[in-house]
Amino acid sequence: MDDVRNMVRVRIEPEEEDVVNNSGRLVQPDTRASSSEDLTYNTSETRRDPLPTNSTTLVGRAFVENGNVTWSWFMDDKVSTIGIYGMGGVSKTAMLKHIYNELLQRPDISQHVYWVTVSRDFSIKRLQHSIARRIGLKHFNEEEELHIAVKLSKELMKKQKWILILDDLWNSFELHEVGIPVLLKGCRLIITTRLEKVCHQMGCQHKIKVKPLSDEEAWTLFIEKFGHDTPLSPKVERIAKHITRE
Repeated sequence: MDDVRNMVRVRIEPEEEDVVNNSGRLVQPDTRASSSEDLTYNTSETRRDPLPTNSTTLVGRAFVENGNVTWSWFMDDKVSTIGIYGMGGVSKTAMLKHIYNELLQRPDISQHVYWVTVSRDFSIKRLQHSIARRIGLKHFNEEEELHIAVKLSKELMKKQKWILILDDLWNSFELHEVGIPVLLKGCRLIITTRLEKVCHQMGCQHKIKVKPLSDEEAWTLFIEKFGHDTPLSPKVERIAKHITRE
């Protein structure tokens, strides 16, 4: 928990917004794989690079508390599924990025930590392909979802101790259909979602609701973004405070 406290001077990062492609479908900006893609990966796995974050400003007491609670669950082998939920833009992803980066430095907690962005444009096979890329699984071409699930499950079971993070999950699914064996000791599934019902449907043992900043914290963040040395007239400051409350 001390490690989390040491990392909490961070600036709020808005979650990636969904964008609309030429066909009118909602997609995530970093969605690259299609369900028909042939996969060929290197199975030699190394410690991954940390995810980029802005680390200059304290984002609020709730951020620290939620981070500490989530971190404590990593120490409990009985906890296998964790759900982090809240409205869009409240920094669910930002909080988890910092936890992910900290986990990369803690092989004593888990040898393997994987981050997969799911997005609203969801399918079982697309998720399977994304997980396969992260864990270094070799190609399985056009196999059916069931056979892909068997290969993913076997690969994850061989790794024994891992943490899989599924960010921006909009739909629930059966873990065995994808090939995620979460009942193994020392293995954990963490999801972020805007919908509390997804946490329930995914059977999360523990859940954290990430709430918006308080008015005071929102104003502090606004000033950090705007610049300390830029004076505001009383009229502009009243308008700015109204905006930050919203």
